Amino acid sequence: MKKLYHFLVDSKNISRSSFVWNMLAYTGNSFQSMIILLVISQMGNMQDAAIFSIGFAAASMFLVVGKYAVRNFQVSDVNDQYTYGEYVYARKLSILLMFLASALYLGYCWCFKAYSIYKVVCVVLLLGVRFLESAEDVFHGHLQKNGRLDIASKIWGIRTYSYIVSVIVLYLFTDNLAISATISLVISAGLLLLLNHSVLNFFPKVMQCEKKKGLQILKNCFPLALSTFLLTYIANSPKYAVDSIFSDEAQAAFNIICMPVFVISLLGNYIYNPLVKKMAGIWSEGSVRELKKMIYKQILLILAFLVVVIIGGELIGIRILEILYHISLSEYHVPFVYLMTAGGAMTIFNLLIVVATIIRKQRMLQYISLAASILFLAGNKWILLNIGILGLCQYYAGVLILMAIMTLVLCFREINRKAKKPVGEVE
Repeated sequence: MKKLYHFLVDSKNISRSSFVWNMLAYTGNSFQSMIILLVISQMGNMQDAAIFSIGFAAASMFLVVGKYAVRNFQVSDVNDQYTYGEYVYARKLSILLMFLASALYLGYCWCFKAYSIYKVVCVVLLLGVRFLESAEDVFHGHLQKNGRLDIASKIWGIRTYSYIVSVIVLYLFTDNLAISATISLVISAGLLLLLNHSVLNFFPKVMQCEKKKGLQILKNCFPLALSTFLLTYIANSPKYAVDSIFSDEAQAAFNIICMPVFVISLLGNYIYNPLVKKMAGIWSEGSVRELKKMIYKQILLILAFLVVVIIGGELIGIRILEILYHISLSEYHVPFVYLMTAGGAMTIFNLLIVVATIIRKQRMLQYISLAASILFLAGNKWILLNIGILGLCQYYAGVLILMAIMTLVLCFREINRKAKKPVGEVE
């Protein structure tokens, strides 16, 4: 136990360790679906592959409900407006909401989509892992707030990679997704208890909690939760349009060229997640110029990486995808560029969600996200039918760029206007 404690806690350079482990954890979390699905589809059967794909997508959607976008709000609470106990109480309520929402979803699938018992069990087991992640997130928010993102990222990374390995190995031996997911869930739960309990001394021994203030956290974070949920829809909206109109082959090709989009979003987590506490401290001190400088720098890094991804994708990326999935993508080179541009705009919008959270102006996000969702819901199919996939990708990129620009303008307006106001309540 001592060795485990020292591994998690001891670090010669906490900032560097935080960056490296945060990068490793986010990479594993982002790639786990693709890796596991690739193994199941190649080594197992297509039924399990389909169930895993549907179950993991649903679990990821409900994870947004469970986390309720509280993490960055918690980390940026540098003036301790709310206690750790109140954040824990708020998380209990959001997990209860996640449970109710997922139960209704499974009930609907059982009654109206004729899900088999096996399929329901598999989806429940995949949801279980996301319940664990939701619960653990509030502990890790506390660690990050207190300057130990390295510890939180190590624990999350170990659990994530252990889950990937256990599911793959067990599936190869059992050829049964339910058995593999059950044992992997138990292993993941055991690691959650072991790893987080080993650093218990980093948490308050007595948790002070006013339930009214716990509810206030959920109220303040509702715009963030709604925006994050809508952004999940926005990210996948072109796929929904293509899936409802085009052939299976066209659907497969489009979904494949969409895959690299998440690589850009992944970079955003590398860049700004370790800086949330630092940016919150700068804002609390009223250092407007320094905060704006940090935001500009992060946007430039995202744009630079976007250019690299587009060039790399054009030169070798699309060809690699063709080899991996045995499908021709020659007609998708131009749509690919627009999709990657949309991914860059979405990453910048995600960064600005963090900024809006720090300056406590998150309410404006829900209106921008809702407006974009309506535009996609109303326009995607019409554009696809009348202009085609290229037109859809252009529309997708255009709306997301507009979202990012509008949010940037509004954030900077509030930063300039409220420069010396301490972090506090949402107005």
